[in-house]
This record gives sequence, structure tokens and C-alpha cells, in this order.
Amino acid sequence: MKTVVIKLSGSLFSFDKDYSQVKKITKTLDEISRNGYNVVAVAGGGKTARNMQNAARNFHADEAFLDQLGIDVSRIHAKILTTCTTNSCQDIPKTLDEVVRYLSSSKIVFTGGLSPGQSTNATAALIAERTKAKLFVNAT
Repeated sequence: MKTVVIKLSGSLFSFDKDYSQVKKITKTLDEISRNGYNVVAVAGGGKTARNMQNAARNFHADEAFLDQLGIDVSRIHAKILTTCTTNSCQDIPKTLDEVVRYLSSSKIVFTGGLSPGQSTNATAALIAERTKAKLFVNAT
């Protein structure tokens, strides 16, 4: 089955506004999946991650801690997205191998960052390469 990888900007998760964009995007992901494609959506951490990292930096957290904090926020965003569609894998992969394994379920796979020192843009590109994705979209 052909794979589509979509990187979703962390700005999508500014939850002080309405959720119509999130609903539109997940509806589109559902349509892509129903048309016979495996779908991986990588959520960014956005402003929430940066705010938390800045707070932790003020308490002298090291870069590894800050990276992990950003990864955790992006995974929370991914977890929220699993509630927006009935055709999503409920587990959030933590490795490239898990992404590939979860794709075999034919459900939409939502994930966030995977590795410290790597942006979610890089994560999405690596997933696209590993899965030999037919299409890779970086939605900002």
C-alpha cells in the first residue's frame, strides 16, 4: 500500500482559537486513508513546546532535557489528534520501527518527535524515506 506522510505545524495546536482547522485536516486524512493510502501525520510542538522549553531553560535544564520536553509536547499533540478520527492508531509510536509496524494496521498513524536533536520536520522526512512514501507534505 502507498504511504503519505504529512508534517503538521505546531501552530495548529494553538488551542486558544477554534478547532475548525484541526477538524478539516483530520477529515482530509480520513479521506486519504479511505482512498487506499497509509497515512502518517507528524505533529509539531509549536509555541507550547517552545514556552515549556523556555521555562525549563530558566531553571538550567540541559539541551537533552529540553529536546525531550519538545518531543513530549509533540506526542501530546499527536495523541489529541487520535481523538479526531475513528480510523487512527491509538498508540503513539516512539521509534521509526514502531511507525512502520503501526502502519500495518491500515489506520492513520499520528506521531510526534522521535529523537532528541531532531526537529519534527526531520522526523517526518525520515519517516517518508523509511516508508518510501509516495508523497511527503510539510504543512505549515
